Amino acid sequence: MEAVAGSRSRRSAGMSGALPRARGHSAAPALALLLCLAGLLPALAVDWCFPRQDDLQQPCPDADQCCSVWGVCGTGTHYCKQGNCARGPCQGTPLPPSPRPPSPPPSPRPPPPPPSTSCGVIMEGQDLKGGDIGGARVVADIDGCCSECARTSNCAAFTFIRDAKYCYLKTSAIGWVQQSGQGMASVLMGSGGGGLRPAPAPPGASDSPPAAPPGKPGQYQFVPMTEEQKRRMYQLTSIFENANTELQYGYAERLYDSRGITYGFCGFTTGTSDGLWVAEEFSRLKPSNPLARYLPALRAAEGKGDTFGGLNGFEAEVRKLAADADFIKAQWTVCDKEYNAPAMEICKQIHCQYALTKAQLHDALVNHGQGLTDKFSVDYILAAADKAAGGTPATGVDEVKWLGEFLKARYKLLNDWDYTSRVSVRRITMYQSLLQQRNLNLDGPIYVDMEARTGKDGKPVWQIKDTYYGTFLVYEGDDNNRKLLLVT
Repeated sequence: MEAVAGSRSRRSAGMSGALPRARGHSAAPALALLLCLAGLLPALAVDWCFPRQDDLQQPCPDADQCCSVWGVCGTGTHYCKQGNCARGPCQGTPLPPSPRPPSPPPSPRPPPPPPSTSCGVIMEGQDLKGGDIGGARVVADIDGCCSECARTSNCAAFTFIRDAKYCYLKTSAIGWVQQSGQGMASVLMGSGGGGLRPAPAPPGASDSPPAAPPGKPGQYQFVPMTEEQKRRMYQLTSIFENANTELQYGYAERLYDSRGITYGFCGFTTGTSDGLWVAEEFSRLKPSNPLARYLPALRAAEGKGDTFGGLNGFEAEVRKLAADADFIKAQWTVCDKEYNAPAMEICKQIHCQYALTKAQLHDALVNHGQGLTDKFSVDYILAAADKAAGGTPATGVDEVKWLGEFLKARYKLLNDWDYTSRVSVRRITMYQSLLQQRNLNLDGPIYVDMEARTGKDGKPVWQIKDTYYGTFLVYEGDDNNRKLLLVT
């Protein structure tokens, strides 16, 4: 097993950091929490907390119990039922609405529109990179590409290569990146008011992604990640956790990090709830399994950190189960439910669109967990990012700017927390590199340059040296302390 410096997740153990179980809980508190965080509930002067676990209204002896240290109401375990829901200071007033922008000067009379056919404005010399629906389709001309897109339910744009007669259909997500492309022409469906016509020459080159596909003004539509994007997301997290793109279903190790035994591809631990949940789900799928006899000990170890008993031989049994289909399925079920699903809920709350943002939220949840009482949690990173960016994409903040602030806040938290966390900041710099390279759609290939250093125990510890998108590297000579991992 190859170690990765500081990579293993630090979801807190015990009552203060264990992830709350979602079974049997009402959906109403969660809905109110989202409304509160979004600033949609009124800012009434009522100091009430609403503990999620028992749904009983209780008075707050201190307003800070309803508000995070960042001044954002209602993150994590407690939230305000009615009061203190304004953005900014908890007992302050809501932020005033932005002043209405001045009316633009009247536009000159436009020239008569050119003849139109079917789809939208033709952007000559432009390519929409990423977001492909299948592979290339051979068509006679750009109108044929338009027809292919019109027949495909989730097609919102396309790129046509004139010489090769290739047509690439694009999904309704805005994960593509608009860039120059010689001999190419791209169209956003419906952008021309019902006609396919040449676009006017742009005033200058731009590396920014194109606008969202047409829809109702102000409407947000969440688009799930594709299977390829999810695979890359999990492979990147596997690099952080195991220095390998192969998901390590049979990994098990005592890291002495106050979370007991860490095991599985997603870094489940016996000291927090998820380690128990995997064993329970595995036993539901296969009642007679080698881990079933450990269930009483796993229940007793939950929330106890490194203080536990009755788990002798557990790591060896996990390693033997690396290829067991039911064990693998149990891991995916828990990882999707406890980390991927909450990450996508956060994405919906802030109106994120890019696959890179979704992948980063997932990785942060795996690494940090949730909980207002745990200042290492994602809740505090979200609050810091929101404060630094001046809001979220849901309030009009550019998503690239917000993601950049989220990565800065997460980097600072890891760097300031302790030594183990400090050496794992490279999992943040990798995402910062992908953001800088505008790989917003999480396309491949991604090359991760790894370098081995000797750890305190004399074993090699792999660290991320650099990350490249769409660049192929060749190492000259043999170097056992370097390796290049490929995420296709």
